[in-house]
Amino acid sequence: MKIFPSIPTHKGPGVYKITDETNGKVYIGSSQNVYQRLLSHESLFRTGRQPRKMQAAFDAGHSFSCDILAPFTM
Repeated sequence: MKIFPSIPTHKGPGVYKITDETNGKVYIGSSQNVYQRLLSHESLFRTGRQPRKMQAAFDAGHSFSCDILAPFTM
């Protein structure tokens, strides 16, 4: 099951955003591998292990999207 309509393929470090498209709330995160981290977020949603408020929104049927705000290169 896909949580995000599309996942940016940047596999380097960067800052990313997850948006709850239903209520407009935003989560900002950073990772050394943005692509892998977003895949991890999808897995956490599917297994019910996301932070409480995000998981509750997902369980209530909210839809989410993700974007890279600042890709970094090494």
